[in-house]
Amino acid sequence: MDSSTILRKIELPLALPLLLSGLKTATVEVVASATLAAFIGGGGLGTFIINGLGMYNFSLLLVGAIPVAMLAIFSEVSFAWIERSVTKYAR
Repeated sequence: MDSSTILRKIELPLALPLLLSGLKTATVEVVASATLAAFIGGGGLGTFIINGLGMYNFSLLLVGAIPVAMLAIFSEVSFAWIERSVTKYAR
């Protein structure tokens, strides 16, 4: 076999679960750390979290924290489903 066939038929199918799990981890990290943009004036849901912490208003804090947690969980579950459906032997 030539090098492109080896890559396509052997190396890529073996590396695909690891690539997808790295992408899943990176996505969850980005969603969770996007709340830090509020510290530099970026806005978003982090503003509710920071204002809620600053004013001891836990209902305001939860207005920002619950959607961020739900987005992180949704992205984790959706990438896990994609990983299971794409790879043959990930079960």
